[in-house]
Amino acid sequence: MQPDSLSVAIESSPAYRTLEPGQLELVARAAEVLAASSTALTHAQLAQALRRWFSGARLEDTLEPSLERFGLFRKTAELTWKLADAATLGRPFGELPVCVLDVEATGGRPPLHRIIELGAVRIEPDGSTSTLDLLINPARPLPPFIARMTGLTQPQLE
Repeated sequence: MQPDSLSVAIESSPAYRTLEPGQLELVARAAEVLAASSTALTHAQLAQALRRWFSGARLEDTLEPSLERFGLFRKTAELTWKLADAATLGRPFGELPVCVLDVEATGGRPPLHRIIELGAVRIEPDGSTSTLDLLINPARPLPPFIARMTGLTQPQLE
């Protein structure tokens, strides 16, 4: 991605208006570093490359939260950072797929309570959908209140 298109992508992001000046500079420098890199970078590698512009404490506190809320960056399954695909960045939000997640649990206090169901619906721009529904054994009894609320039974989860 060229520097001009990086500037346009940064300024057109919804997060752009919510960043403080220090975060904005951090995001811009991170984008430059990642654009110049031939591979995705780990958090440590990216932080090291940015140390020439930012101090350690400020950098460590703000790097990951700044990247996570900015649509320009993607965290890979290997926990490395890369720039989003230029073709994706140039597309209006309505032309991108959306995934809606639903999580059911035995209650709301981890680690006492556990996840019992995951549901996901991916909605494509053309309106087509794909779904995923997983039941998960919580390795503990299902509370009666949760069974009534979700319609799930203990045998379904075992």
